[in-house]
Amino acid sequence: MYFCGVSRSKQLIKDAINENDFLKNLEAAQVREIVDCMYPKNYNKNDMIVKEGDIGQALYVIAGKSVRGFRMCSKLAG
Repeated sequence: MYFCGVSRSKQLIKDAINENDFLKNLEAAQVREIVDCMYPKNYNKNDMIVKEGDIGQALYVIAGKSVRGFRMCSKLAG
């Protein structure tokens, strides 16, 4: 996530938050607080990042690479 240094990464995260329908109405201080506590995390190909139905414990900003989402057929879902 560190493309052109820390300030560039923080700007990318801020932009992603401000473009998100759910988060775009946060106050500037709230956005700053979120951005300041975020850190990069790398995943390997085929790693499961989050599963539908999981209780959210993190905010993910995907930068650079693509992520595929899949939904299980209701007959297969446990």
